[in-house]
Amino acid sequence: MGKRETRMRQLKIEKGESVIPKGDYCYDKNGCCPYWEMKYEEIEKIYDERGNRFVIVEENGEFGYCHFLEEKDCILLWDQCKICGINEYSEEEIRSMM
Repeated sequence: MGKRETRMRQLKIEKGESVIPKGDYCYDKNGCCPYWEMKYEEIEKIYDERGNRFVIVEENGEFGYCHFLEEKDCILLWDQCKICGINEYSEEEIRSMM
């Protein structure tokens, strides 16, 4: 396990959800979610257990990674859209912003 992963696990234990920004994105006016990271993989294709190609990763291999969920995503997280559902705006809050 690398230094970043160790630091993220410690943050999750000590602060948990409290450091996840409010809203629908992995950032707010105070900055980026500490659990979010852009990663790069030099893998062009992902194969299933029988060797059949079933997912093509972005050409450049970039993807967003959430250390809180320990999940990667090359669409929503890549664009810093939350997939955790934590501290998202309620419908009432959204209406009050309009």
